[in-house]
Amino acid sequence: MNRRDMLKTSAAAAGALVLPDVLGATQRASATVTEAACLWGAYASPPTGKPAPYAFTLLEKKIGRKLAVTRHYLPFDAPLPGSSIQWSARGGRVPYISFKARHNNGDPVRWSAIASGRYDRFLHEQGARLRSWNKPAYICFHHEPEDDPDCGTPAEFKQAFARVRNLFLHAGATKLAWVVTLMASTYGGGHGGPGPWIPPQYRMLGVDGYNRFPCIGSRSKHPWKPFWEIFAPARHVAMARGKGLFIGEVGCVEQDDCGYHLGNPVAKANWITGMGATIEHWPEVRAVVYSSAPTHHDGYPMEYQVDSSLASLAAYRTVGHHRYFMG
Repeated sequence: MNRRDMLKTSAAAAGALVLPDVLGATQRASATVTEAACLWGAYASPPTGKPAPYAFTLLEKKIGRKLAVTRHYLPFDAPLPGSSIQWSARGGRVPYISFKARHNNGDPVRWSAIASGRYDRFLHEQGARLRSWNKPAYICFHHEPEDDPDCGTPAEFKQAFARVRNLFLHAGATKLAWVVTLMASTYGGGHGGPGPWIPPQYRMLGVDGYNRFPCIGSRSKHPWKPFWEIFAPARHVAMARGKGLFIGEVGCVEQDDCGYHLGNPVAKANWITGMGATIEHWPEVRAVVYSSAPTHHDGYPMEYQVDSSLASLAAYRTVGHHRYFMG
């Protein structure tokens, strides 16, 4: 998707484009980025015909540092770990493996079938491959399950999550940090709240959330929400349960997205700056993985990518070089 020249020009005129000194500098060694107080990660959407490593490498060049965490979306059928995940780990990053109970063609895999043992042999083989790979990774079985009712009920999801985790452990895949990931709105009380969805055993609570203003929801505009307002409910649940919080998806759109031409052209940059400042005061957040990918709503662009404007890229670069996120 093309970037908005208007936003670039307006941001430059506003004096918001003072880039950090690291622009164009050699990326720092990987020895420290995975030891930071909060790991700085991203999903990078690859251009058509390009592999995932290309997109991650391009993003790292733009932000002048190595990502600590890379996000990888996989269907149920995909053999683990896969070439992109192996590439990430070889480079000193920690992959975040996220696989849904959906076949390659998009058809659902019923959670009840997984829980009943129908896929035990396949899942044990997946775990054995991860044991042989022998690298640390974050792993999530079926992120945002509450958004996929065709896969089953909350109780069936919890049973399926537990069975997948146990099969992987029995296969010897012991270097995986298991994350159960729900939508930010669920932690705020939607979909029956988080309780019905959280399985008994996991390492960290995961959460996905976005600021979509001014884009259209089902009936009205999404209101503008700062980072802290979106993620505070999930943080409170994590604190109450004594768990770390893993932010597996986060993003903000520009204020002229979705066909609108209004608002502050550096609002997204300010939002990203506020995200960094908030996380530095939330020690429960162990990793934050930004969704740097464009999407559409009703035919209009929603520019989540970090370089949707020079202002947003500058903000993301600057925050990512704070010591809190660099180690």
